[in-house]
Amino acid sequence: MPRSEYPDLDAPSDSEAETRALTGSESLPLASAFEGCQFTDTQLLLPPGLPFERWQAIGETLKRIEKSVLFWVGDWLRYGERTFGETYAQTADAIGYSVGTLQNAVWVANAVDPSLRNENLTFNHHCAVAPLPPTQQAILLEQAQRENLSVSELRTVANRVKAEQTAKYAGELYQVWLTSDATGRQQMGDCTPSETEAIDRASENASRVARGMKPGGLIRLEVLRIEPTGEAATVRLISVEYPA
Repeated sequence: MPRSEYPDLDAPSDSEAETRALTGSESLPLASAFEGCQFTDTQLLLPPGLPFERWQAIGETLKRIEKSVLFWVGDWLRYGERTFGETYAQTADAIGYSVGTLQNAVWVANAVDPSLRNENLTFNHHCAVAPLPPTQQAILLEQAQRENLSVSELRTVANRVKAEQTAKYAGELYQVWLTSDATGRQQMGDCTPSETEAIDRASENASRVARGMKPGGLIRLEVLRIEPTGEAATVRLISVEYPA
């Protein structure tokens, strides 16, 4: 398509302005970045006569796409769940991702609000802070950028913050853990001082995860109370069958 047929690609559209307002990040100008390029499943065809600056900008955009794609997949799944009731299993079969990858993507998308996501950090950095409350997520993501923390280093800091919260509220906090053959064992959200809230969250997560799994297994949820000694005691077990 000739350049003249595009709307002003260098000027931000209304949707791009809205993106910056909601997330603090600029929308990726994919149309203008790849103008004149052709894509196949296995090849990128570049137009002849590219100036060096344009060639370099295409490479930088490809790198940003690689870093952003799991965020996009997670938000895409959230939209599909809300709008079409699409399940993880249906989606995985359709696009080739594993159920575990899709669940992880939508878990981070649900746990880390777009306004808190940091475009200078990777998806796995956000995964490391996802179990924490939003205020702690913001603090640790900012720290990770400022101190150039690796994912492993950030995960260590996040685990320490969780442990400090557990010690502070020992005897009052409840945790919810989910185990399935597709996902392994993982904590669902941050701790809560309310057993009722924890049980409600467990049931909600069990139903959501079950809708996205293939038949033939069980989801097991544990509601744990943190004792004053720091030990965790199971107070409720919930099992949900995968859809028939």
